[in-house]
Amino acid sequence: MLKRRIFLGNFLLLLTLIGIVTAVLVFSAIHAHRLETKNHYLASGSVLTGEIERFILWDDRVAARQAIERQMGIHPLIEYAFVVRDGHPYVDSFGGYVPKGLLNSFTLNQEKAFVREFLDSNGAVYYDLVVPITHTDAVLRMGLKRHNVDQQVYSTIYAITSVSLIAILIGLFFSYRIALRATKEITLLCDTIQSYGGEGHETLSGNDNSIEVRKLANSFRIHVTERKKAEKELRQLQNYLTNIINSMPSVLVGVNSDGKVTQWNNKAEQSTGIAAEDALAQPLGQVFPQLPVEMQQVHEAIHNRQTLFNPKRACSNSDETCYEDITIYPLVANGVEGAVIRIDNVTERVRMEEMMVQTEKMLSIGGLAAGMAHEINNPLSIISQAAQNTTRRLSTNLPANQKLADELGIDLQKMHEYLEKRGIPGFLENIETAVNRSSTIIKNMLNFSATNASQREICSITDIIQESLTLAHSDYDLKKKHNFRNIQIATDLPEDLPQISVNRIEIQQVLFNLLKNASQAMNDISRKGYRPKITITAHADEKALTLTLMDNGPGIPENTKTRIFEPFYTTKEVGVGTGLGLSVSYFIIVKRHQGQFRVESEEDQGTTFTITLPRGN
Repeated sequence: MLKRRIFLGNFLLLLTLIGIVTAVLVFSAIHAHRLETKNHYLASGSVLTGEIERFILWDDRVAARQAIERQMGIHPLIEYAFVVRDGHPYVDSFGGYVPKGLLNSFTLNQEKAFVREFLDSNGAVYYDLVVPITHTDAVLRMGLKRHNVDQQVYSTIYAITSVSLIAILIGLFFSYRIALRATKEITLLCDTIQSYGGEGHETLSGNDNSIEVRKLANSFRIHVTERKKAEKELRQLQNYLTNIINSMPSVLVGVNSDGKVTQWNNKAEQSTGIAAEDALAQPLGQVFPQLPVEMQQVHEAIHNRQTLFNPKRACSNSDETCYEDITIYPLVANGVEGAVIRIDNVTERVRMEEMMVQTEKMLSIGGLAAGMAHEINNPLSIISQAAQNTTRRLSTNLPANQKLADELGIDLQKMHEYLEKRGIPGFLENIETAVNRSSTIIKNMLNFSATNASQREICSITDIIQESLTLAHSDYDLKKKHNFRNIQIATDLPEDLPQISVNRIEIQQVLFNLLKNASQAMNDISRKGYRPKITITAHADEKALTLTLMDNGPGIPENTKTRIFEPFYTTKEVGVGTGLGLSVSYFIIVKRHQGQFRVESEEDQGTTFTITLPRGN
């Protein structure tokens, strides 16, 4: 009976701890996946509204429906999608099942995008995403079936459940071993005591009695030894469970109703620099002051027995901004109230989402710019042709001009002298020059936006540098009034530079990124008498061609210089940079062209980037 109680007690304790950990992991996985899916499809909906906005303004329902059907083909989770205008369906994709009751609620908030849960008559739960379409009185509505969303996270739940079952089996084995060893010597001791106090022992001799006493003492000693072993195994089991918690990549902090720490995993130690033994039993605000969670929120979660979730909380980490998801799980066990606070670093995910949105915008803008460039070329050709024809028809050397002038009684020579004195030929030459310059800029823009990024060709590095400078001269920052033309450009490019096999567009992209970064950095300097300058040099030997781009800007701090090639790392304010320019440039030079990309810089001493391209590539 005693062995059974010890076994059941240990096993139930283990089962409770594993159940709590499993429940927390499963619930957080489902919750995080649902939230991530909603945000992803809200972003997709925003992109789709930008695409169909013009179709609604043009009242082109066919094109709008095609855009919706194309989006549903890309995202199979979308159960339905339609546009509501003036309280009625404008464009829809209802080719199959329509949730009952959905079409009866069109009066929704059109100020901003949001998600609501919708329960149809069959008991199915839908996420109804409502995204307003700017510049119109219409909204886009898309539906996701929650069951289909949850299916995508089942593999993670199966993995967590499998690990929990393995932990339960291991705990079952250890609980049985502990119970067996803890009761073995107690039984032996009880048998010895019963034997010592039973019949036939009253007449034992002193020596016999001493032997029994020694046996009894030895039984107690053995019992104590085995008890210690059992405690050691129990500690090992506790350490095993603690290792499971400490192996989690999230910060886990347990607090009681008084706000004192009861659990402190390794990730919490790494984030705060405070060891677990120093944090336990201490007030949460004292050991984790940077945690933006007030005890009022903890008490609210415990009292309501509801999980509180605070997504994408911004926090400062040295010289960069990080984002964290904070979740408070209420705990109530054996009358002791408390909560578990989980903190997940989602900086990479947030930046990836921002990059996806920015990429969609840039793809749209790139296509629009290419189309505008083609359209601008047509009037430029007309202007150029008109200027050339005007010059020809004012010429005194063409017999047709002289013949028509004689018929009209006009002295063509006098008229030509008049036009010369009024500067008309100069105006026509200026028109032709401006048209040629505009055509060159448009040609560079179209080449820069080309998509054949994997093709190499034999190129003149001097031509690539000049084209990059032309593109940079066309760049203008409306927010900071930054103009590349205000920068002095100095080049040292030998005429005998050899041609090299490279991807022309990719190398142009690298040079353009470096020129733009240098320009933005120098634009922040307001020192009196300062004149920004960029110097570009190139030289070649038998093995490689080396380019250097040097500026006299503010330089790069040492702690920043070691990280500038990391993806998403940026020191610019939000909305100005994505942190991908230099990392992409590094990938192009080092990975795609097997070259070298180095940076040398000191604060207030400018920056020098050196690019080495092998000639045998």
